Amino acid sequence: MAEAPRHLFVYGTLRRALNRTAYRKIIAPNSTYAGRATCPGRLYDLGSYPGLVAPRHGNEHVTGEVYRLHNDRRDQALVLLDRFEGCDRPNPEYERIRRRATLVDGASLPAWVYRYRLDVDAARPIPGGDYLDYLERRRSL
Repeated sequence: MAEAPRHLFVYGTLRRALNRTAYRKIIAPNSTYAGRATCPGRLYDLGSYPGLVAPRHGNEHVTGEVYRLHNDRRDQALVLLDRFEGCDRPNPEYERIRRRATLVDGASLPAWVYRYRLDVDAARPIPGGDYLDYLERRRSL
């Protein structure tokens, strides 16, 4: 069996530019920023946060960031993230899965990513797959 990923791909409220509490308390102290990256998928606006789902076509990607989880804190960080994402609840909205993330320099690596599990038919798609760009465009309207 393949070794568990040492990296985490985040695409929404956990991105460092938003500097929210979960980023400051979970991501920042337990990892090192590796860079901007993409991951296969489609992104949807779910209200106060986005959700990544599987791509329909091979060229659909979500933009985010990759973090290298500190070895001595990786398990603790994943438990906290699973709790934050609600993975520990019955019928959770999100599940943590393995995906390949591609850094801007072209390097590809295995990473954990939180995939939205519920129906997105009523949700608004996020064109371009970048949550930060989407928030900025909404602010300027």
